[in-house]
Amino acid sequence: MHVDFDHFLEKFPLIELPVTVSEDTHLEIGEANEPLPSLMIEQYLADDSDDEFTEYIACFRLPKQKEFEAIVFWKAGLLVYEYILATYSRNGDPLAAEVIAGTTVQGELLIQTVATIDQELAIYMATGAASVKSGEALDASNSKMKHLEILENGQIA
Repeated sequence: MHVDFDHFLEKFPLIELPVTVSEDTHLEIGEANEPLPSLMIEQYLADDSDDEFTEYIACFRLPKQKEFEAIVFWKAGLLVYEYILATYSRNGDPLAAEVIAGTTVQGELLIQTVATIDQELAIYMATGAASVKSGEALDASNSKMKHLEILENGQIA
């Protein structure tokens, strides 16, 4: 069975830019969105690293572009919670995907990344880490910054 790409896109509400993606975005946005059917996940989102515990939540769709469609979804695995920006051609072929925000536990470190997508499709990411044992808040002075952009052809660079 095949799911029409336009039907898949309807699961992702269109948003206005700029938008910030942070730790609780999936809770704020995901509550209003219907769960994604497993067939849509298998056809458009899943990858080889998924297991039976991997969860997906549709977050939002970026404003329509001339050459591509862009969505953000939340993917949860064991100790890894990611917001993924994915671009597709008009007929639903995947073009690019990039983790832009999320939370990961690596040993004793809690690593969090927050992203902002602006009107020009530039993505500004800030990543910080804190000790899980100490319970301290993330130290903003140790944050690492990263900048990406969605190109006119849908690639992410």
